[in-house]
Amino acid sequence: MIGGNASIDRKVWSDGESAPKAIDGDATTRLTVQGDFADYTKESWAVLEKILAKYQDLLKTDEVTEAQLKDAAKELEQTIAKLVKAAKPQPETPRPQAAVNIGTAVISGIKDVYYTGKTVTQQCSVTYNGKVLKAGTDYRVTYADNTKPGTAKMTVTGIGNYTGTQVKQFKILLKTPAKLKAKKAKDKIRLSWKKTEGADGYEIYRSSKKNAGFKKVGVIKKAKQVSIVDKKTIKKKETRYYRVRAFAKVNGKKVYSDYVTVKYTGKS
Repeated sequence: MIGGNASIDRKVWSDGESAPKAIDGDATTRLTVQGDFADYTKESWAVLEKILAKYQDLLKTDEVTEAQLKDAAKELEQTIAKLVKAAKPQPETPRPQAAVNIGTAVISGIKDVYYTGKTVTQQCSVTYNGKVLKAGTDYRVTYADNTKPGTAKMTVTGIGNYTGTQVKQFKILLKTPAKLKAKKAKDKIRLSWKKTEGADGYEIYRSSKKNAGFKKVGVIKKAKQVSIVDKKTIKKKETRYYRVRAFAKVNGKKVYSDYVTVKYTGKS
């Protein structure tokens, strides 16, 4: 039998007997081949079939001896032991996906932020052809100059199936000086405001008009100083507008906050 098993009937007839006489207490010897013919090379399986046919032809004769059967069975067992396993076809290895340059991806959600005294990051979204990419899987983000007021830089670098980089910038802003007040101090005007975090100083401007003609009248170079007296005498019924902005020195350059404006009108 060709397949998973090879079964051999061993029968010997004595002179004058019509029924088979058992050899070794069993008229049948079962020799097992593990697997199927497809698991072995065609060449080694063909040898097995040849030996098996030889054994089966021997069993058809009336004059077979026990010694012949034992020799044939031994040869068959040895042939089974020598079967050569066929190489299994290996699954085709998928071609690696060509890396996509993340430089053409869309990075959204980047916003300017206010100075906090700590490093600041962005909660941004990166998409490529409408697909939202995953941080840590498709890209990573690194930052530079993202603590002090000024311009911070973030670099998006492709990883995994993505390559290349894309650089974005955002501003770290000084907050506008809060609670600016203008009060008369004898014949002068005294200005005061709340300290701005991260500021190294303040600039003060004056004008008789609300939106034009402002002239710098003072510079404070101490972060803790949050008041100044305008030395110009105030006239009766005179209206003045003052503007104050904070600044920080970063890499030798000044970074400014927005202006805050206050109005003062003299009494008669």
